[in-house]
Amino acid sequence: MSETVTEPQPSSGSTFRRDELRWAAALILVVTGLRLWAAADAGLNPDEAYYWYWSRYLAPSYYDHPPMVAYVIRLSTGLLGDAPFGVRFLSLLLIVPISAATYLTGRLLFDRTVGVRGVLWLNATILLGVGGLIATPDVPSALFWILTILTFAIAVRSRHGAWWLLVGGSAGLGVLSKLTDLFLVPGLFLCLLLDRDLRRWLRTPWPWLGVAAAVLVLMPMIRWNLAHDWITFVKQLGRAEPRRFYPQGLPEYVAAQYLLLNPVVATFAAIGVVLGLRRKLVDAAPGLRILIFTSLPLLAYFAVHALFARVEGNWPVPVYASLALIAAVAGERTAGAGLARLRAAAVPIGFVVATVGLMIIANPYGIIPPGSDPARVMHGWDRFAADVAELRRQSGAPWIAASNYSINAVLVYYLRDTGIPIRDVTEPVRYAFAPPPDPSLRGEPPLLASDKPFDQTRHSCFDKLTPVAPADGDRSDRVHMVFAYLAEQPAPGLLTRPC
Repeated sequence: MSETVTEPQPSSGSTFRRDELRWAAALILVVTGLRLWAAADAGLNPDEAYYWYWSRYLAPSYYDHPPMVAYVIRLSTGLLGDAPFGVRFLSLLLIVPISAATYLTGRLLFDRTVGVRGVLWLNATILLGVGGLIATPDVPSALFWILTILTFAIAVRSRHGAWWLLVGGSAGLGVLSKLTDLFLVPGLFLCLLLDRDLRRWLRTPWPWLGVAAAVLVLMPMIRWNLAHDWITFVKQLGRAEPRRFYPQGLPEYVAAQYLLLNPVVATFAAIGVVLGLRRKLVDAAPGLRILIFTSLPLLAYFAVHALFARVEGNWPVPVYASLALIAAVAGERTAGAGLARLRAAAVPIGFVVATVGLMIIANPYGIIPPGSDPARVMHGWDRFAADVAELRRQSGAPWIAASNYSINAVLVYYLRDTGIPIRDVTEPVRYAFAPPPDPSLRGEPPLLASDKPFDQTRHSCFDKLTPVAPADGDRSDRVHMVFAYLAEQPAPGLLTRPC
């Protein structure tokens, strides 16, 4: 990577007219409208309810993740209320600045046509097209990742060192969204080390001031973790511990990303990476190499991780904007009738799949029956919570014990206006952000609620479980079944330590 950073040259085979940016923006707005419609119709899934619970008690960090998703949800619900649409609204709208930053990065590093194709192909990815409506840490993580790439590109293009402060600030906000964004740091330094022209920055104070800016942004989260045994880092980095060889993990990881990225976009991204590393796309380097080398640490880590444990499909989403731009460069710079036909299929495939997926998630008028619902994780939790509340009333239990954090989250969310005490009895460490439980609850027999039956009537938290029969014998219209038990003889330390 020894080429100097020069002004980008226009694509020789530009396929976009001047009005295509407006059409791209219109198409993205249409899909955003579909996401808004689906976001209003679908209930919260357990993870979203869990993050909503965080937002009720803002903290500098949490057990599972840094706090950005809680801040976004708190602002969103402050504007539009606690309904599912209000929880998701701002998170969903973050796709717009992600798209804008992707376009600007493509235009700055390459040209306008790459920027337009890159933003279209980003929105044509299956994961973002369908999953973009869900309020998770992934969306702000992806936003600050591409903003860091954009400000880095501006810094090296303009040669104005002050931009490094924004590079560091954006990177810090990315880590404040999800620890996955830590992989961007070695990627940026890889760019600086492998390019002779960029290497000069390491002899200036600016990159180091950028690091200082990132640390300053992260200081509240670091101090909180210092006071809580580093639980956020222990939880996330614990996933990296190799426990067993998982040979099918790597092909699963590659296949999942090939599908979630959109098979056409993934194909062109692979072409772009190979040609970029082999210096075949000379006019596109070094801009192409900035995208490649900032993406490689994260992608390589997940490839290694996949050899020992499953990599969830959404984990690599922060690099999707970079991969869409790499694919766009390959799509614009590689000729041939076959590739041109394949290139033309990317947007239709992505937007058709997104539309179908959003229709399934919204499930208007309940046209998909509960037993056949492929998006059941998004549906039926309100009915589940209502059933649990009714069983609690019938059994006379003074409080509800949830069998895990997911059940606790949906019960806390959907029963938020009832005043019923609800606690997760299995992992109290997750709730350092919330007020401590009433100690008098421990001596009262709760209703233990789960969506799965226990194989025996003994539970690690209680010595005696008495099944509570559902009031409604016909449960065919339930998406999630309730299994409830009157729990007695609690384990020592219940509600304060794992049982």
